[in-house]
Amino acid sequence: MEQTNVPHVMFLPFPAQGHIKPMMKLAELLNQAGSQVTFVNTDHNHDRLMSHTDLTYFHDRSPNFLFRSIPDGLRPDKARSASNFIEFLDTLQAVAKPAFRQLLISTGMRPTCIIADGIMSFAAIDVAEELGIPVITFRTFNASCTWTYFHLSKLVEAGEVPFPDENFDKSITCIPGYENVFRSRDLPGICRVENPGYSFLDFFIREASTMTRASALILNTFHELEAPVISRLNSIFTKIYTIGPLHALYKSRTKDLMISQSDSSNGVRLWKEDRSCMTWLDSQPLRSVIYVSFGSLVNLTRLQTLEFLHGTRRGRKHRIRRRRTCLEGNRGATGRVSSSSAQISVAATKINVMVRLWMAEIGLRKTRQVRRRRTLDSLLLDWSISLGCLAC
Repeated sequence: MEQTNVPHVMFLPFPAQGHIKPMMKLAELLNQAGSQVTFVNTDHNHDRLMSHTDLTYFHDRSPNFLFRSIPDGLRPDKARSASNFIEFLDTLQAVAKPAFRQLLISTGMRPTCIIADGIMSFAAIDVAEELGIPVITFRTFNASCTWTYFHLSKLVEAGEVPFPDENFDKSITCIPGYENVFRSRDLPGICRVENPGYSFLDFFIREASTMTRASALILNTFHELEAPVISRLNSIFTKIYTIGPLHALYKSRTKDLMISQSDSSNGVRLWKEDRSCMTWLDSQPLRSVIYVSFGSLVNLTRLQTLEFLHGTRRGRKHRIRRRRTCLEGNRGATGRVSSSSAQISVAATKINVMVRLWMAEIGLRKTRQVRRRRTLDSLLLDWSISLGCLAC
């Protein structure tokens, strides 16, 4: 019997890899649960995704999954990097909202719900309210960081941000629940801005205020890890879904659906995958490798890269460093450099790579996996979606 009234969820991530990847994981999970999904990237990231993803395979595995795009305001040949992030942010704010509205109107797409990145609220929430579409905000990091963003204006008023580099250990006093616990060094990097009146910091203050108009909040964390601060966030959002860490939930779901590890790693990507490291990884002893990733935007000087190398060398562990070609670096006697290493899930499965400082990955228990599933089930229930395929 043909399914009717299928929920249609539209995703609008901030155009950076660290935001796109967790939102893509959630999008695939909802698609596997029976929802139609439309994933909206910027034109630039859409083109990269089309170039590096096996779309035939992806759509065979994920039917009713569409990709759409809107402009980001920069020329196609213009770099999108940390060095011109402020320019990128300015042009994105100028064009994204009208482009997103036009996408919804011109294509006749009226989704059941929009899940928008918290820092894409400027583009999503006004449009969603105008068209009468429920919107859920998604912060791709943890609850503590989210709580901090809601107090940025208070931090500025108290003179605690921005702060100079030499005051990293100064205690922070005006974030409820973290008084004299947080130091300056524990705050987001955006707080290290020389001019507090510049729009860069103001942008995040405005977005934190705007996202409170969403009907719910999704966090890439789990309740047991951050229960006190999640309770505080309930004073802002009546509904909070803690369904992280999404990479672990996704891995659990693909296992349940009998999707092989090689298949699940053959997903959507923005970079060409370099699998040359796999032979080297296979030759290393079990649990002997530390994985270090510099991300997709950060620019490191040669001195900073050497500092990382010195720290990992002193740890006396084999290491694999993921870096882009624009970063400094070389191959050491006990290390391997990969310009864009294979999916960490593949590496971890093959030799149990030791991942340091990945708090949410440490000591996960079956009960937590069940709780994440039930939280996802709760999210689906609110949209009246059949939960047969997600039953624990």
